[in-house]
Amino acid sequence: MADVPYDMAENGTALPNPERPEPVRANLERPAAAGHEIPASRVPGMGNGVFAIVITLLVLELRPPGISGVLDGAGRAQELNGAILNLLPRLIVFFVTFLVAGISWVSHTWSQSHLSRLDSRLAFLNIIYLMFVSLLPVPSAPLGAFGDTPTGLASYALNQVLIVLAFLWMLWHAVRHGLMAPGWQAERLGSGR
Repeated sequence: MADVPYDMAENGTALPNPERPEPVRANLERPAAAGHEIPASRVPGMGNGVFAIVITLLVLELRPPGISGVLDGAGRAQELNGAILNLLPRLIVFFVTFLVAGISWVSHTWSQSHLSRLDSRLAFLNIIYLMFVSLLPVPSAPLGAFGDTPTGLASYALNQVLIVLAFLWMLWHAVRHGLMAPGWQAERLGSGR
């Protein structure tokens, strides 16, 4: 093994071989981890990033009302009142969607904190889940403007259902394949323990 730039530790981790410097492309020559496992510590960063971007995009849909500068005091006040009333449906959708994103983040954080390991299938299911979460701003924007139409409401509801199904699929896979840490069942989601 002196001709390879690394030695293998007992746990399968590649260690540098001091007898031979590592070539620039050595990372392509390293064997894949057993069972295609990915460090569970890698998941929270991506999830937190997706949720932060989603929440930012949600708030960008809220634009301050434009008021013309040519009206007198009473006319401007009346125009502002009308503009704020027109903004109300978007504010309601923002608050509801922000809460949905927050609950989804708490659920995701809880489930990921109880993983003992992560396989490639669970990593892929996590990507699917985060994809549906990242779509939250898309049906939210038309719902604020067209919430009284079946299409506006159906697209929003469909996205919510897909988020829940993806989360349950991810959790089911983790439980079925023994990826959860011992004792995870003793702690309920939302119990704060």
